[in-house]
Amino acid sequence: MRKTFHTTFQRRSRLFTGYIRPPGGREVLYRVEDVRGARSSGVRGRMSPDAALRALLMGTGFTFDRDGSGAVAIIPIRGTSSTAAADDGSGAPIVVTGSRIRGAPVAAPVISIDQTEMRNAGQTDLGQVIRSIPQNHVGGQNPGIGSGGEQLGTGDFNGTSQINLRGLGPAATLTLLNGRRLSYGGASQGVDISAIPLAAVERIQIVADGSSALYGSDAVAGVANVILKRDLDELVVTARAGGATDGGHRRYQASATLGETWSSGGLMIAGDFDHWSKITAEQRSYTSGMNPSATIYPNSKRWGGLASLHQRVGDAATVGIDGLYSNRTSTITVPYLSEGDFTIAGAQTDRRAESFLVSPNVELDLGGSWTVSLGGSYGEDKALSDATAFDSGTAYYWNTIRYDNDTSVVEAGAEGPVYSLPAGSVRLAIGAGYRSIGLTRSILTNGAETGAGSWSRGSYYGYGEVFFPLVSPGLEISGVDRLSLNLAVRYEDVESAGTVATPKSG
Repeated sequence: MRKTFHTTFQRRSRLFTGYIRPPGGREVLYRVEDVRGARSSGVRGRMSPDAALRALLMGTGFTFDRDGSGAVAIIPIRGTSSTAAADDGSGAPIVVTGSRIRGAPVAAPVISIDQTEMRNAGQTDLGQVIRSIPQNHVGGQNPGIGSGGEQLGTGDFNGTSQINLRGLGPAATLTLLNGRRLSYGGASQGVDISAIPLAAVERIQIVADGSSALYGSDAVAGVANVILKRDLDELVVTARAGGATDGGHRRYQASATLGETWSSGGLMIAGDFDHWSKITAEQRSYTSGMNPSATIYPNSKRWGGLASLHQRVGDAATVGIDGLYSNRTSTITVPYLSEGDFTIAGAQTDRRAESFLVSPNVELDLGGSWTVSLGGSYGEDKALSDATAFDSGTAYYWNTIRYDNDTSVVEAGAEGPVYSLPAGSVRLAIGAGYRSIGLTRSILTNGAETGAGSWSRGSYYGYGEVFFPLVSPGLEISGVDRLSLNLAVRYEDVESAGTVATPKSG
């Protein structure tokens, strides 16, 4: 796609959203989908066209090349990630994964999987996506995981899918939606990532490295950020049906995504329905020694929806809000004897998981490439496990366990350049916020309360991060393509637990 440039770019400091005409009238070509989300500190002064472009692209993850005709093409730098910040199409960032600095390369490897890759792999929900990642331990809270290890964070309590990097437990991996926290769920303090409709997802980015200095103690193992589609201007409807060749696991899935954009914003709405049947022991040869009616993989029925709105207000402000709802039910039957179904001697467990999230945010452009953001989120997750035991066709024992989780966060931050080096701008990010989490547990045995409790904890925190570009491709230093230094620290004051400062360098 061919575009020319003019100087509105310098004033707004937004890469490729305006036009700049370099001296000499050279044509500059680029792919819109490649540069979406990239940002530059801009360039001012008298310099040659090549020097201007080189300075313009410093720290963005892009460089330029020229063909025999003299046309210039802007291309991604091989081996680097240009997706440290996403963009809504107007240049306003949505999320940052692994760094609070816009456009800064993350010191740790970033795993990025877009929806095209998910579809090509035959994956139908984000639970399947995370279970395919080698850095993720699939033995935590995931469908089909046997019971018996719940105290270690392993066991299928409510049929959800929670990411568990390095096997440190779901509570040690932070899961974000457009950079905002979701509510913990169930008994293991993880997040049901499969509650997010796959049809609304642009990509998921995962940093499988300690990120506590940026996000807090629940990012000890790393952080996963689900980034939603933006500026969608179409209706997409999908449906699929299938089943396992040995029987069972018949799956029916349907989704619809509707997007509408206008000159100053956009709206995206998505909904999906997903149902699969159980797999029983009689349907698999390797479980021939079990009771034929035993459940070896549970059934599940889930429906939910998501909406995302962003609107630019004037030249300096962008407001947005994301909303998510999910409802899931599943059932497991366990016969105790080798013959007869579970009603003769056995148990049935009905499970339900329900969650929602509301996340508003405001961003202000202060000029000089500085931005201030104010955002928050509130979410709830309710998980229920209702078990009934049978003997000779009669129910004689009931046990109901319920976990109600809630999370609320308010945060303000600022980011921008503070000094110019030959390799690019030194950039600083600072911020502060308050986070509160709550948990209520209820256990009923044969109708009597046998275990209950309610806990809550809040924490005040502040963070700072600075990015030093030391060598960039534009300097053309032999043997060194890129070198940068990233320093970060987070201070947290946790109610009834004390204070902690967590540094990180990369």
